[in-house]
Amino acid sequence: MAEALREHGDAEAALRVGERGLSLEGRKSRLAAWVRDFAEGLGRRGLALEAALAAFHADQNLASYLRVRELAGEAWPEHREQLLDHLRQGTSYVPTGQVDVFLHEDLVGDAIAAVEGDPFGGLVARVADAAIETHPDWVIEACRRQAEEIMD
Repeated sequence: MAEALREHGDAEAALRVGERGLSLEGRKSRLAAWVRDFAEGLGRRGLALEAALAAFHADQNLASYLRVRELAGEAWPEHREQLLDHLRQGTSYVPTGQVDVFLHEDLVGDAIAAVEGDPFGGLVARVADAAIETHPDWVIEACRRQAEEIMD
């Protein structure tokens, strides 16, 4: 509906509908990204930031994380800590987004914690590559576990 309103030239109504949609239950990643970009284009940075946060919570990935950073400006340090805490509390069978953000922020220990459940080898290998200098014992153990699974 918000997109239809925008196409018919009613930007403010489109934003109101989009903003209202962000407060509803259900999946919001597409809507949040749309509101974020549209609001930013109209100079509504507060709403764009709110939508960027919703987009990140709906789809935890590095691109969404970086968009929050762009829009947060001077408030980034506070938002950064909140987003990182949110990632640390989350669990996922394939924590690719968590690992991408943690490695981007050079938080190797957090990336290790995210893959401790051993979701799949490729992700563990990425973390191992980043951790080789600072956490060599973990890298050896993680590689040994994967090798034993293959040998078994």
